[in-house]
Amino acid sequence: MFCGLRVSTSQVQPDVRPGYLYVEFAERDVQISSGKSGYPIFDEVAARYGVQSIEKAFPFLDVVAANRTLTPEAESLRNIYKANYTGPYAPTLVASELSRDPAVVLAEPQPLYRVTREGNAIPNDARYDRQREVMERHQFPDAWDVVKGEQGSALIAVVDEGTYWQHEDLRDNLWTNPNEIPNNGVDDDGNGFVDDVHGWNFRDDGPDVYGNGVNASHGTAVSGAANAVTDNSIGIAGAAWNAKLVPIHTGCRDSEFFCFTDQGVMYAAIIGADIINCSFGGSVSSETSRRVYEAAFAEGALTVAAAGNEGMNVDSNPSYPSGYRVNLSVGGTSGTSDTNIFNYGRTVNVFAPGRFVNVTSPNNGYAASSGTSFAAPLTAGLAALVKTAFPNFSPGQIREQIRMTAESIDEANPSLQGRMGRGRINAVRAVTENVSWAVRLTNASYTNQDGSDKIVSGDQVGIRATFENVHGDASDISIALRTNESYMRSLSEPLAVASLARGDSVTLEFMFQVTSNAPSNRRAELFTEINDGVVIDTPDLIHVKVNQNKSATHETPALRVSVTSEGNIGYTAFQGDLAGQGVGFRPLDRNGNERDPLFEGGLIIGRGNGRISDCVRGIEQSIQEDDFALVSGGLLELFSPGDLTSQQSRVELADDPNDNGAGVRIVQESYTDNASDHEDFVVIKYTIRSTQDRTYDNLHAGLFFDWDVNSADPVTDEARFDPTLGTGWIADESGSLHVGTYLLTDQDKLNYRAISNPQEIYDGYGDDEKWAHLTGGISQVTLNPTDLSQVTSVGPLSIRPEESVVVAFAVVAGNSESDYLENVSRAQLLWDNVINSPGTSTAPPEEFPTWDLTAMYPNPSSGPVVFEMDSPAGSHVELDVHDLLGRRVATVFAGRPGSPVHRIRWDPRGESGQALAGGMYFVRLSAYGEGLTFQQTYPLVLLR
Repeated sequence: MFCGLRVSTSQVQPDVRPGYLYVEFAERDVQISSGKSGYPIFDEVAARYGVQSIEKAFPFLDVVAANRTLTPEAESLRNIYKANYTGPYAPTLVASELSRDPAVVLAEPQPLYRVTREGNAIPNDARYDRQREVMERHQFPDAWDVVKGEQGSALIAVVDEGTYWQHEDLRDNLWTNPNEIPNNGVDDDGNGFVDDVHGWNFRDDGPDVYGNGVNASHGTAVSGAANAVTDNSIGIAGAAWNAKLVPIHTGCRDSEFFCFTDQGVMYAAIIGADIINCSFGGSVSSETSRRVYEAAFAEGALTVAAAGNEGMNVDSNPSYPSGYRVNLSVGGTSGTSDTNIFNYGRTVNVFAPGRFVNVTSPNNGYAASSGTSFAAPLTAGLAALVKTAFPNFSPGQIREQIRMTAESIDEANPSLQGRMGRGRINAVRAVTENVSWAVRLTNASYTNQDGSDKIVSGDQVGIRATFENVHGDASDISIALRTNESYMRSLSEPLAVASLARGDSVTLEFMFQVTSNAPSNRRAELFTEINDGVVIDTPDLIHVKVNQNKSATHETPALRVSVTSEGNIGYTAFQGDLAGQGVGFRPLDRNGNERDPLFEGGLIIGRGNGRISDCVRGIEQSIQEDDFALVSGGLLELFSPGDLTSQQSRVELADDPNDNGAGVRIVQESYTDNASDHEDFVVIKYTIRSTQDRTYDNLHAGLFFDWDVNSADPVTDEARFDPTLGTGWIADESGSLHVGTYLLTDQDKLNYRAISNPQEIYDGYGDDEKWAHLTGGISQVTLNPTDLSQVTSVGPLSIRPEESVVVAFAVVAGNSESDYLENVSRAQLLWDNVINSPGTSTAPPEEFPTWDLTAMYPNPSSGPVVFEMDSPAGSHVELDVHDLLGRRVATVFAGRPGSPVHRIRWDPRGESGQALAGGMYFVRLSAYGEGLTFQQTYPLVLLR
């Protein structure tokens, strides 16, 4: 999200709308009735998560399709639905569960956006003198000498919040639907909207685009920057010089976010908008949204999108919708200079004034606003001038005309060389020059020469890229793929292309060598370079993952937590960096986001001062240690459902004993469970084995966490400790969230320390400090408000050569101290009774009897089910049925089978005798013998 000047990248959260999903079914024209799809598996899962309604996401496209042919891109959106659910579950979790149904092609959260506000023909507008310097710097007066929006029919749609269209400096430019009769209650033009005379309000589902003035300041301001009436002796001059404006209200009903932007963009496209301005953004990429913008593009509309205000490199931290390639992405400068003050990157196409832009405000007011929210509509106004000057230009041509005529501003931003797109917009060049070519990347894929899908050190990588000439006719150009990554070496020379007419494409192949010492967990950046001997353009990026350590993310109704393949918890680095989704807790905060209080977390193992292995920050605070690595051929796996809980993960790691490491091999397993008593914690189990030929008598293992419970102001966090349970936690000053770590094993060997970051580790975290914290017993348990970390460890432990020891921790959350402590106790019970109970080995050893469920029929079943078990006599067998949330709903059999082949007939009913609903279930066979356990899980579908 972005709103304001700059915020820490660690505070950027995924922006999705709670309770809403996009869903696409494999079949067309699904018959929705009473909130059900007719697909048994889908409807069963939907009911469990409280889905109340399922409706077409773009119903108006059905109306339009009855009157004219839609483009294929727009036609494909007719099969996307919007599902609304009431349960307190993360959208990512519900989408994942619904995706299990083969009838579902796509299930994903709906993105949520915030505004991107940071808070010569000379027109006679009264306030133009306040605009003069900025407008002249970007040569708008010279452009207006050539063309004005009022000379053509260009239509700019402002997809935003409410707009005060009655404003004295807007109303004369307001679009009026020529085919709609006002206030007659009829959809006269057959576009699916009744009385949409001047636009549409999706928030209130009506034609009042002002929306009773609720959240109308941003939409009014954006509209003024692009479309204020110019040369009318009042107010300000809009960049488009009187192109027509259609305001579209897409704000949420109950928050400052935007909830209906996809619908607003498609509405703009089908009513014939040439330019669509989107001064909003978020961090979530959506397949549905991407298709919406591509459909609008195909329908003839260019979307101009604000790049965001956080001061981030959007090449590595994309913002959407500006990050979708079909759109024109606009960054912001100070306006009176070329200095960048907001987001930047190669993928920001152009830059425009973003500081103190003169705008309109409700009730005939005027203001000066800042942010890329206002750089975008100034550029949208220029796009309307280009469309007026060149009425036959396609959306792609308009985009490239503005981009290719921009002026480089790299010199004004020396630290951002190559990251300022094509530079500052130049209005007069955009409306006068004949751009000779604009070659853009349209598709790319890679192949590894060793045939694997993972690129690691030493690999040769082939990149296959397709380029299209969007504008003009190119001849004698060369195309290269470049990189500034020191660990990627190009093996290909620039490839010559003799001619490439507008609309033509060419596919080329490039080779790269990954060096043998390439660092781990990198996202290599390759950029295109097109050169005709005069103009060099580097417009597009390809990202290639190198030595990528994967993460796996657990989800419960109350918790989201990622584990990684290098020993970190939450992220493979610091918050928001690289792989991982952090540690998110629900209920949602007041802005509708999960609370992610984790800045950094990971494993530390030591067997002496100077013999430390870990993955957290080191002597240099900003650089993490990198001691743990996947064993050769290893893989981080997530099982859902797991053998013991709803979700389990497993990965095997090792350190290097010759590099001052501990000399151990670690099997890391994590467990989450969806039962209401278990949903607030994750259990992490480490089986640590010595790789040395001598006994370790002083091994310590622990977890380090840097918590920012109050992410906006972490210095207000407090540390507390309960001596009875032996657990420490961090809470913010409001007491609404408590998070901490609890040792589940060998509690008589607990070591714990709360750490004041400013006083202890802001200057780095060395091995001597880590060893002291691992071995210091229970110390410094209470700290007054400050920025805090904690270490929870166990030791000393003894391991003989080639033997192992098990240590386990729970990472726990609660919404009060008592809730936190209750969840700690529940974690201990889950560990004692399920995860660490006798005989929980999930794979049978070779000497264990072979077990199998040899038959289960019918499957799917609308009635009784017959089970046949191959069950050697003398052992205890349990046959249980679990739902999609991992909860046991029925016990089919428990006891010692009386014959080698045991047959059971089961009427699908729950523990209390009620008939089970239709849907997907899992049958778990558990066989116990000689202190060992074999478990196997089988899918079962019940039809109702």
